[in-house]
Amino acid sequence: MEKEMTLGSLFDGIAGFPLAAAQNGIKTIWASEIVGDCIDIVKKHFPEIQHLGDITKINGGEIPPVDIISFGSPCQNLSTAGNQKGLDGEKSQLFFEAIRIIYEMRGATNGKYPKYIIWENVAGAFSSNKGQDFRRVLEEITKTYIPMPNSRRWATSGMVRSAAGSTAWRQLDAQYWGVPQRRKRIYLVHDFNGERAPEILFECESVLGYTAQGRTEGKNIAGSAGNSVEATGTGTAAGFLPLNSGRANEVGYEDEKSPTLTKNPPATVYTIAGNAIGRMGRNGGNQLGVGQDISYTLTAADRHAIAAPEAFRLSSFGGFAEGVGTLRASGGDNGGQ
Repeated sequence: MEKEMTLGSLFDGIAGFPLAAAQNGIKTIWASEIVGDCIDIVKKHFPEIQHLGDITKINGGEIPPVDIISFGSPCQNLSTAGNQKGLDGEKSQLFFEAIRIIYEMRGATNGKYPKYIIWENVAGAFSSNKGQDFRRVLEEITKTYIPMPNSRRWATSGMVRSAAGSTAWRQLDAQYWGVPQRRKRIYLVHDFNGERAPEILFECESVLGYTAQGRTEGKNIAGSAGNSVEATGTGTAAGFLPLNSGRANEVGYEDEKSPTLTKNPPATVYTIAGNAIGRMGRNGGNQLGVGQDISYTLTAADRHAIAAPEAFRLSSFGGFAEGVGTLRASGGDNGGQ
């Protein structure tokens, strides 16, 4: 009988990696997290997990060895929406604590554990410090010199081989996994013992349906839409046409004008960005400020709006209201976030 694979989760949060592991027959042995509310949630759903606490106080050679160590290290200093201090920033430098623990365990088990590591972070890690931070990530994981690409830019998917095994990375977007939000993240897999990292990340059946472009974005959006909302996010009025009007599968858009409303409006919800207009897609915007059925990443500063047929608005009881009404829009301080 094949041995059950095991996982250790650093920067555990509310057990995202342990949940994915459980769904794939992998048992989580321990987790590291310091936020009390997160730990309480994990204890409720995964009472068998051992909690190790502060990552800076963990010795990787003294904790139970596991097949896989996952770690979504803090992104605050790598995100283009953050202070961009990179891996030297107060939060994001905790990445090196995870690497320390991994290699302490490798040393204590004569290189047997962990067999794999999984690192997750924001897409901004590709460009942080002109790409040097992602190069440092690869070097710390592989313990090998990794040169910058000739283009001076990292591809959104790739791999490197070294004496320490194989490393593959890929940028994925949450909207293609049933989450109504554009949320691009880097996933990196390292196989200490062979060439399986690209096989795991690029050939796994669970991601065969993913394409970088995914849904086709509407083309008939006014070119000036990106400039139509002030930096304060208080914005403009906009009208959206049904998908079956005009040219097929395109989104009609006009400033300060509403389209003719019909008694059978489409079940389509449009999102209008607040401060996210003009931002790169990796920061929650799409540079146009208009999206369809997908929410922009919510923040404490941005004030987004939605436009949807009244028939499909959420009721106060958490369900969908019945009946057909007019197209309504709300946003900002009126509850559109």
